[in-house]
Amino acid sequence: MKITLLKAHKHANKPYLPGDELDVDTATGNWLIDQKVGKATKTKTQEAKASPQTQEDPQ
Repeated sequence: MKITLLKAHKHANKPYLPGDELDVDTATGNWLIDQKVGKATKTKTQEAKASPQTQEDPQ
């Protein structure tokens, strides 16, 4: 699970800053989200589904 940090955080004894991305297991990712330390990072596939592209109608 990819997480984008919202706050400074130390993970595996390494400091990270807001905006940094971490690849963590699901339980850790959910804990970071619950603690308001991070948010789930959207993948390109998720972004494409969230904003469907308009297709031109060929005539």
